[in-house]
Amino acid sequence: TYVIGEEAASAKAVKEGDIPVVEDVYVIAGVEALLGANWDGTAEANKMTVAEGVATLVKEHVALQAGSYGFKVVKNGETWIPDGMDNDSKLVIEEAGNYTVTFTYVIGEEAASAKAVKEGDTPIVEKVYSVVGHAAIMNGTEDWAITSTENDMTLIEGVYTLVVEKEVAAGDYEYKVAVNHAWDESYPAEGNNTLNIAESGLYRIVYAYKECDAAPSAIATPIVEPQFDKLYIIGEVEGTNYTWEANLGQEMTSVGSGIFTATAQFGKEGFAEAYFALATQLGADANDWTTLNANRFGPEADGTVLVSETPASLVKTGEGAFKVASGKYEVLVDMVQLQIALKSISTDVENLESGSAIYVLDKMLVAKFAGKQTVVVYNTTGQAVASRIAEGEAQFSLTEGMYIVTIGNTPFKAIVR
Repeated sequence: TYVIGEEAASAKAVKEGDIPVVEDVYVIAGVEALLGANWDGTAEANKMTVAEGVATLVKEHVALQAGSYGFKVVKNGETWIPDGMDNDSKLVIEEAGNYTVTFTYVIGEEAASAKAVKEGDTPIVEKVYSVVGHAAIMNGTEDWAITSTENDMTLIEGVYTLVVEKEVAAGDYEYKVAVNHAWDESYPAEGNNTLNIAESGLYRIVYAYKECDAAPSAIATPIVEPQFDKLYIIGEVEGTNYTWEANLGQEMTSVGSGIFTATAQFGKEGFAEAYFALATQLGADANDWTTLNANRFGPEADGTVLVSETPASLVKTGEGAFKVASGKYEVLVDMVQLQIALKSISTDVENLESGSAIYVLDKMLVAKFAGKQTVVVYNTTGQAVASRIAEGEAQFSLTEGMYIVTIGNTPFKAIVR
């Protein structure tokens, strides 16, 4: 077989006497307004494409009125999925117009799903925010390097953040934030911000920008090496039996300049939230636990020694302990400036009305919900990439990117990194 335009042909050999495997054929059948044929389970125009256990069909320029449209999957022209006269799958259209409709059927499941995107609607594209300016206060060596990715900002708790560490000579330096590596959109819209370095030296520069703000901010702090080389996470963290036992704690990794990092699981199944603190020593005789932010014996009943807010980007540490939603995080601690930042790896995104939630762990997306639900995963172009009908939980292995996940009629946004 040679697909014209491809780089090579393919070949398949069937041993004589062997019974060749006949591939199943899947067709979407339904009302004529949706599919151009009225409940025809053999229509060639509605034959689905099968790849890696998932059958799909895309119909473009479908003129639909507001209403509900029934459809089913037909296997090999005779098996209707789901079976029964009153068990049609439904596509609900809220507004009349021309649509691109994507049908998705995970082979072996009880039903297919369909998503309609109105033609002319523009998909939401995630923006990339970068800091650009004089190279002296940036990563890299080129001034105003608009196309460089070295100074892309990271979104943490609603704030785009970039940290730069380098030797900087005394002087005034200009900078701003640009969107999508172009000058079409930048902040401030006119002119630049100025960062003053009063004295030459080694600095940590923290840039921050929140969407809709007129301009970013930058704080430069001299880097002074701390007097210790170890730091531990203590409290309700994996590896400590989720206790405040004096000898148990997760050691963080020192990356120099007073910066410590770790990947930590706070809380466990059944924990809605967890408490943790930092310590430079472990053991019953450790005498510095209260000088950082540790509460050696766990959170007190009245909460007087606790910082109750969930830690956000660059939250200043204080006395007591921190409370955080249970989950897995990348933790960064700056012991020079006494600051901490958490980046979520796998925390739940709750929808209180539906009782549903999604979790992302590595490349696996997990949806949890009550009862039996249809769960569909869409990419940013509106195309369904996975679908499943399941009881209580559904899991999907995905590549990196942003996805929209629907559990029944409830949408969620998920980012897989």
